[in-house]
Amino acid sequence: MASLFGEPMQPRFTISNGRFVARQRVAIVGPRGRLDGVPVVGPAVAETQITFGEGDEERLGLDVDGRGVILAGSAGELKVPH
Repeated sequence: MASLFGEPMQPRFTISNGRFVARQRVAIVGPRGRLDGVPVVGPAVAETQITFGEGDEERLGLDVDGRGVILAGSAGELKVPH
């Protein structure tokens, strides 16, 4: 997560089992669209996981050719395969 934000995640509020919603937000960029202001759940884990709401995959264009998405933070980007 340091590559996205340049600093450790800062908890905004606790949700359950030691997990929290961070103050930091990301943009999810797909082949045909973008979702801004997406909350990040911490603490950081070994493998990035994205949970999409209904219609988000179509809005981002992920149904097109199986390409992944790019997570854009305040200090960098991370490519995530679909």
